[in-house]
Amino acid sequence: CGHVLASTQVDAPAEGPSGATSVATSFAMKCGSERRSALRHNKLSLFLHLVWATWDRLPMITPDIERRLYRAIEREAIVDRCTVLALNGTADHVHVVLIIPPTATIADLVKNLKGSSSHFVNEVLRPELPFKWQGSYGAFTVSRWDLEQVVGYVKNQKQHHAASTLLQEWEETHQEVATEGEMGQGPD
Repeated sequence: CGHVLASTQVDAPAEGPSGATSVATSFAMKCGSERRSALRHNKLSLFLHLVWATWDRLPMITPDIERRLYRAIEREAIVDRCTVLALNGTADHVHVVLIIPPTATIADLVKNLKGSSSHFVNEVLRPELPFKWQGSYGAFTVSRWDLEQVVGYVKNQKQHHAASTLLQEWEETHQEVATEGEMGQGPD
């Protein structure tokens, strides 16, 4: 803590539980409080890549609604105290790369992004045609060292799909998990 303990001399005679304080105890209390105040500032960089699809992967994100739909998703992300680094997709799914606050839960964030955007499409953009997202989604944490690559991938979604240069894991919105009864049983 920067303080030097020059002596372990006792300020008052040690009287056990009577409350006498030694120089060493006083030093420890002062340095401990300085350490605690120095550690109060958290440094968090929480990057998240989300992907979700339209109901049954139907091509519902048409050019006439795409831009306004993406703006609605970004607005909701801001309400949820997130920063959107990339947002793009195709006619049947959306990718978003975000900086999320430490108090955010992924499930609540996705619920808010999907819910508010589908409501916006159904009430404002295209009330004559029902719009719905599928129930599942993919959520992937991103390290700061991989962030540029993931942001580039999302920004170039249409080109990746046209050229079939997809990173399949980043396109998945659900994972099928076999139950114990479905898995093959080996010989006993």
